[in-house]
Amino acid sequence: MSDEEIVKSYSDMVYKIAFSYARNRTDADDIFSDTFLKFFAKKRKFESEEHRKAYLKRVTINCAKTFFQKNKRELLFNEAACKSVEPEFQDNDVLDSVMKLPEQQRTVIHLFYYEDYSITQISKILQLNENTVKTNLRRAKEKLQPMLKELIT
Repeated sequence: MSDEEIVKSYSDMVYKIAFSYARNRTDADDIFSDTFLKFFAKKRKFESEEHRKAYLKRVTINCAKTFFQKNKRELLFNEAACKSVEPEFQDNDVLDSVMKLPEQQRTVIHLFYYEDYSITQISKILQLNENTVKTNLRRAKEKLQPMLKELIT
């Protein structure tokens, strides 16, 4: 697969992960660029497309964390960050609720529900114990439940 094909195939996934960390287009664009620069800097051989995809997710997450460490930004979601979310995402109440979760829970929700990964796969991608992934998923669901109930009523 050529570099151009890789970018075309995985750009949506990388951007969604970057945006879930950054919560704004400018920072997400920076993370997106950094991810592909780092990915292409190391010419790795992959066992399969699934391996390439998992590796690219890990690079994206690492780039996002590095980006915020360098800029000394707070990683937890707060009301000010909520107001800076791009307009097309403000109408999506479910996404707004997910974006209010702490980073680790938000990431697990994204990988489990949006990317359809299993607990085992998520634990490998995030390099966490499976029980930690389960706990983060349970806590995220507990926090989302009252927020989503408000949307229904």
